[in-house]
Amino acid sequence: TVFKRYSIVSAEAGVRYFVLGSFMSGILLFGILFIYAFFGSSNFSVIKIVSVLTSNLLTHCYVEQYNIIVNLGFFLITIFLLFKSGCIPFHIWIINTYDGAPTTSTVIFTLLPKLAIFCFLIRWVSSLGDFSINITEILFFLGIFTTLVGTFFTLFQKRFKIFLIYSSISQIGFLFVSLGINSVESVINCYFFLIIYLFSSILTWSYFCFHHFLQFNLDKYYFKRISSNLFFSHFSSIFKTTKFSIFIVLVLFSFAGIPPLAGFMAKFLVILSAISLNYFYESIFLILISSLSALNYVRLIKIFVFEVEEKLVKSFTIYHSQPYLLNNFIDSFFLIATICFFLLFFLFFYPSGLLLFCQYLIFSSQEI
Repeated sequence: TVFKRYSIVSAEAGVRYFVLGSFMSGILLFGILFIYAFFGSSNFSVIKIVSVLTSNLLTHCYVEQYNIIVNLGFFLITIFLLFKSGCIPFHIWIINTYDGAPTTSTVIFTLLPKLAIFCFLIRWVSSLGDFSINITEILFFLGIFTTLVGTFFTLFQKRFKIFLIYSSISQIGFLFVSLGINSVESVINCYFFLIIYLFSSILTWSYFCFHHFLQFNLDKYYFKRISSNLFFSHFSSIFKTTKFSIFIVLVLFSFAGIPPLAGFMAKFLVILSAISLNYFYESIFLILISSLSALNYVRLIKIFVFEVEEKLVKSFTIYHSQPYLLNNFIDSFFLIATICFFLLFFLFFYPSGLLLFCQYLIFSSQEI
């Protein structure tokens, strides 16, 4: 985060990440301490066995102190996971840290930790036994609130990087909703949504890195002041000047949940899981939020496709006539974009293979 040592924003983001991360690590250690003090182990299988066997015993008054210890341990560990995943109301640090970090660091922070955290969170919730009932209900409504807040704040963004960060928060909300339903189908759909989210994010952030690299070299080429901020206006001519901008347009449609792309299928399965357990009003609310988020992505697509700024068109045309400035960056992006988009298109029509793989991940992780 502090690669840019002489940047105040980057230094502030690094300090904030260090301080808050250290504080939450202490909370995690306290939670592990309470769990180990009661169960005598930190193994998922042991926690699940003991929690099932003692769920009735813990309701008696003479072991009420143990009940408080267990619930406090579960609560502290869950708070840590919510913080690391960027769930509401622990999302503020993500905005400032990701914005201040270099683009390459932001890509890593956005993708890899989410995969590890949700894989751990799924196993963590499944190992709690009867204790997970209250936690999953909290996760469900936090997921709805996270989707609402992430969608609402994307309405007012003018910078593409901040837009992507709030968009990722909105997508994370669907993962918590699916996890909070707490059924086998919903957990399978959670894995499915997570994989689709990773493919879409890889394509989106790859394009952002490409355009950031392009803008950086354009500023050097024209001897302008180099700026690390990319506003929506910087993308107003890309569809006319860059042929493979069709990829970013289509992946935005996938984020919006518009068929025939896998983003629609992922949201459809999550909402279907909620309807199957009689969460009718919550499902209608999620559909309305998804419709609102679609307006955000369509607004961005309108800028990409229909708004043309002649000065940018001329600059990009001159720049593309100098192929040595781009080196092999275009070839790398085109390869990544082709693979990701093919998977997003293919998984809409044939999602059964990935769903079976997600089912395999769930049952193979069960140690008992």
